[in-house]
Amino acid sequence: MSWVGAVNRVSLVSDGHSGQAGERRRITAARYEPFLASAALAGFGVVEALTSAEVRSVPASPSRAFLLLILAVVTLLATLPVAALRTHPAAAGVMVAAADLLSMVGFHTLTVPGLIALLAALYRLGHGGSRALPAALVLPFLIAALSLAVNPTPSHPVLDGAGLRLLAILAASLGPAAAWAGAARRSRTEAVQHSATQQEI
Repeated sequence: MSWVGAVNRVSLVSDGHSGQAGERRRITAARYEPFLASAALAGFGVVEALTSAEVRSVPASPSRAFLLLILAVVTLLATLPVAALRTHPAAAGVMVAAADLLSMVGFHTLTVPGLIALLAALYRLGHGGSRALPAALVLPFLIAALSLAVNPTPSHPVLDGAGLRLLAILAASLGPAAAWAGAARRSRTEAVQHSATQQEI
């Protein structure tokens, strides 16, 4: 019996160490997930911006090289801040929205990864309890969407008017929905925690 008990104790200790190792792996993976997500968005965004048909149609010249460089930098500014959404949601959200808005207003283009980053930022801000900041960040995109509806063919577009108008409408419509979804999840989490506290009492 003592031999069996010793084996059982060794098995329990081994299981405990395995569980701790698995928990450490999960914590490490969760720590690096935002960086991996932002890197993936940045990579896809830069590829999309630099390989679009409109950019390829621009004749080779120093101005084209400068345009490609600026587009790459703006795309990075619109996606890389996703990595900081957990720790600095307000600053990251403002950076993403400002870069996307600069891309739309200055270069008449908006990448899909940039739009995804904007929605993620608005969701995180809504989940954090902020209401005024998401509304302030969405408002310029609403104005841009209305402006494109009035003038659907901007001068010297990098993206065709219809595509840019669609992305602007998606940003203006899905942005508030993303912020609302984040706020709704926060409310559900608080309700569950309050219910658990009441049950313990």
